[in-house]
Amino acid sequence: MNAVQMGSAEALMIIRQGTSLERVARILWSLASKLSASTAVPAGTPIRVPLTQRQIAEATGLTAIHVNRVVSGLREQRVVDFHDGMMVVDDPRKLAALANAYPDSAPPREDGAAPVQRRRKTSVRARSGRR
Repeated sequence: MNAVQMGSAEALMIIRQGTSLERVARILWSLASKLSASTAVPAGTPIRVPLTQRQIAEATGLTAIHVNRVVSGLREQRVVDFHDGMMVVDDPRKLAALANAYPDSAPPREDGAAPVQRRRKTSVRARSGRR
């Protein structure tokens, strides 16, 4: 197995973990963050999504019917919407939170910009190497 295949297998394993809502949100967040024109996922910007609900179901290990129900719920909550192969992320913060996109850092800012990484506090001993 080469590095690309290993990365793909690892990504697929991560996508298939969690609740159905987390799985679908994770793949939608991943698509939105990779396909948006800027580093942030701006609210209300249409993004062409190259996947069907059936393909999302296959990637997440869910049925197409269940993915449809989850996507309908996300629409009702005004998190995302779909029109003619385009996805509009209405609430990037909520989608990122549902996807657990930032477990070790802050969620995206209100303006859609990338979060500021939190620094861990270290003691003087830890920084100097003493115990």
